[in-house]
Amino acid sequence: MKNYVLKSAFCFLAAFTLVTTTYAQIGNIKKPSIPSKPQSTKTTESKKPEEKANSTKGEPSFAQITGKTIYVSKSGKSSNDGLTPATARKDIDRAIELAQKGDVIKVSQGEYSGTMDVCKFEITESITLMGGYNSDFTERNVVKHPTYIKAKANSAVDQHVLIIKSDKEGNGVTVDGFIFDMSGQNKYGKDIPEGLLSGYLPLTNQGGTPARSAIITTGNNHVIQNNVFVNIAKMGVSIRHNKIIPGKVKVLNNVFVVCADYSIEVFGLPGSQPNQEVEIANNTFALTFGSNFMNEDGGEAIYLKSEADYNVHHNVFAFSSGAGIRYTSKNTLKMNDNIFYANRRNDINTHLNNKRVFASADQFEDLPILTTSNDKREVVKLPLNQNYLNAFVNMASQTVSVEFDPNSDWNQLRSVLGLPLQSTGKVNVNFFANMYPLEETLKLFGSVSGYGAQIPTNN
Repeated sequence: MKNYVLKSAFCFLAAFTLVTTTYAQIGNIKKPSIPSKPQSTKTTESKKPEEKANSTKGEPSFAQITGKTIYVSKSGKSSNDGLTPATARKDIDRAIELAQKGDVIKVSQGEYSGTMDVCKFEITESITLMGGYNSDFTERNVVKHPTYIKAKANSAVDQHVLIIKSDKEGNGVTVDGFIFDMSGQNKYGKDIPEGLLSGYLPLTNQGGTPARSAIITTGNNHVIQNNVFVNIAKMGVSIRHNKIIPGKVKVLNNVFVVCADYSIEVFGLPGSQPNQEVEIANNTFALTFGSNFMNEDGGEAIYLKSEADYNVHHNVFAFSSGAGIRYTSKNTLKMNDNIFYANRRNDINTHLNNKRVFASADQFEDLPILTTSNDKREVVKLPLNQNYLNAFVNMASQTVSVEFDPNSDWNQLRSVLGLPLQSTGKVNVNFFANMYPLEETLKLFGSVSGYGAQIPTNN
């Protein structure tokens, strides 16, 4: 029996040349005028009278604050009425039970996994869910008082974490100021590379972690803003917009780190009105993985595959195992002021005359499906974990062990049948969507002036 060990390098850096020793901070770039800024997380503001008249800062775009306020705290009780900080409810799902159209649920800092750690939340009323409060609700600061929604080992695996739907009139839900983390539920491999927190992440089709998204939306008029999505086994946000009821979905000022498949996916529900609006702005996308450890498919930060009026602007797309964007809609994609850096399969993956093409930012103007301005490929300095980043850059190198045994039962059978003998082999994988340090994701807010997720405005 002869053993052969083959090394296969999957040419991970074919689409770009990565300079690991030099980075450039874009500190001297003039901050652009952003058509649609992320909503402020301030609860109170002191302004001049003339400023107050036209200001909507701190107010959700669609789920207007016209109802009651419901409080959730780690020190609360399930039997509380939730109507004051002193009588806060213990779990987010128990607060959702009380919520009606126009209500606001305020959640204080800490980790939440739902009643009995099921970690499944469904919202069908037009309400607002806000995290980032301190323990007595006197201050809101999304970074200083992180509010985690964490899946655990015994959490539900057949449903997405947060399912939100428009109400009957098409009014949507606002989700603002949470850190979604699935690392506790993910089934990581036992081989832990040096300097990392876990082994690689086997997905469902590899006998491992079920593909479960953090947020899935149905309908229109939803706002997802000022959140972090990290260690996600499927997608950070899956948008199923309604083609019949007019409306808009906004994904603003979020951080996406280590999402498998895609960070954001958008597709439309059946209907006769194709021109709905989807705005994706001021988000930071980093370290997006594919649909399996070979990264043969998926791996784009955003996948826009249904007809809608898309407005994609002021985002940072960095370190995708696929392209930065995948676009298969027939509508024209409106893009401006996005930064692309170190994406494995170029900056956009799309179709031109039924041919699949991969184009860089400096080629965008040659694509008739795009309306583009000021989109660029540029080196950016993101405060990513260095050990993790090094492993991502070297991810293409996998070890394949191939063994040939002419006397195996299988080869003896093939020999009798006059068939060619076969070798057997396996791929030794130790890096794919490994656990990322949770606390370090918050450093990405405001890391690039004017682009990507900015530091949410706080009290």
